[in-house]
Amino acid sequence: MKKKRVLLFVLAAGVCLPLLRFPFPPKSSPREELYEWLERAERAVEQLAGGWEKRSMTEVVPLTYKCKSGDPIVYYICKTTYYQAVPEEAGLDPAALACVVDPETADESRVCQVNGAEAMLYTVGERAYLCWTAVPGYTFVLEYNPGEVAEEDIFRMAESVPLGQGE
Repeated sequence: MKKKRVLLFVLAAGVCLPLLRFPFPPKSSPREELYEWLERAERAVEQLAGGWEKRSMTEVVPLTYKCKSGDPIVYYICKTTYYQAVPEEAGLDPAALACVVDPETADESRVCQVNGAEAMLYTVGERAYLCWTAVPGYTFVLEYNPGEVAEEDIFRMAESVPLGQGE
């Protein structure tokens, strides 16, 4: 009887000790958790919606700078990955643009150019957005306060972005 208890204890220890050593899986970064959640949601939609397919996905990376007065200038890089959709050859990518600013809510808008590419300048409240698509799949937006930063300086910043960025 004593041998059975010892054997049972050794087996239990052999199973439990590794679990005690690693009680929780290593934590992943918030970005990895978000991508995992998005992938699970995507699989669920595909199963429920039968026949739907992923057309494109846009990732937005904001880079924040400060002008002389301390007001922020936000430079958004919008990278669109195309799965089933085909990118537009020229002009702004409306889906990528919608990730940063809604043109429908703009108080003012005007067509302009950045490095020869078609661009739009939107004003929404006290913020302005200079938007352009340099190459298919890459849309850029400069958000700034027009009362604090001269438009010429914003265009100079925009034109300093190489056309091939992202390729």
